[in-house]
Amino acid sequence: DASGPRFVLKLHNGVESDKPPFLEAMNMMMAAIDAAGVPCPTPLPLTGSGSGGLTALGVELGGGGDASSSHAARLLRWVPGAPLVTDKAQTESEWEGCGEMVGRMAAALAELDPPPEALTRMHLWDLANFPSVGAYVSCIKDESRQALARAVLSDFDSEVASLAASLPRQALHNDANEQNLLVADGQAAGVVDFGDAVLSFRVAEAAIMLAYQALDKADRVEACAAMLRGYARAAPRLNEDELRVLPALVRARLCCSVVMGAYSHSQDPENDYLLVTQEPGWAALRELSLMEADGGKREAFTRRMIEAYADGCGGQ
Repeated sequence: DASGPRFVLKLHNGVESDKPPFLEAMNMMMAAIDAAGVPCPTPLPLTGSGSGGLTALGVELGGGGDASSSHAARLLRWVPGAPLVTDKAQTESEWEGCGEMVGRMAAALAELDPPPEALTRMHLWDLANFPSVGAYVSCIKDESRQALARAVLSDFDSEVASLAASLPRQALHNDANEQNLLVADGQAAGVVDFGDAVLSFRVAEAAIMLAYQALDKADRVEACAAMLRGYARAAPRLNEDELRVLPALVRARLCCSVVMGAYSHSQDPENDYLLVTQEPGWAALRELSLMEADGGKREAFTRRMIEAYADGCGGQ
């Protein structure tokens, strides 16, 4: 029945399939977020699952019959909507709505206490592990871009590292980008793709959201301000230290994206998807890193994020 419910059968790669506790953690996160009113692809029970649908089902691919061909599968509810990036007529109201949706997601995930143990993992895309990106900077051939990446790493060391141990942590979606935020009719409509979930800095959810919001915008500072206002209306309140490191974490995520994209493409030259954020990413990173005297918007970005966050919190 084409008018009936729609579903997605997701087959996981070998890495995720070998980690059932991580799949369970994603399921727990999606259940919490959905219960909070944020549409996401929650799993349904499958024949052979161990806990009413909250356990992956092994399937054989390729007919080999060996352990290496066994992959996890989950049947997920379809979330109507389209990725934010596909909307060519985005509005400030839509950005605020998406920010508020991410804030509501962050609030729901904060209730997972204690968070699933499987989220405590070594993950290069965890902003707490950003210094590890330094090992890949040499793959960037352009000297000016390599220097910019090293400057962002240095900023992290001087602005974030000393506060890292005291920054609050919680379960994170960890990839609230313009591909994973869904919209419909100009309104926020859902969140998908939990494969980068991790336990990390609470403020990182906002930083990651803003890093991708800064891409391909005529005025990236104001575009980010709109999204952060929405986030502040619904998310757990960030403390002074979290607000202090937010701009550095935004630059760190942009840096991670362009550096790891360049490295991954060097290993798989035929995969042009890995270059999706390269040019817009470097442009955003340069503008948000350079001082105003050098043609950048570093000070303006920091100033506007503080103002926008206060506006979203009701002026407090």
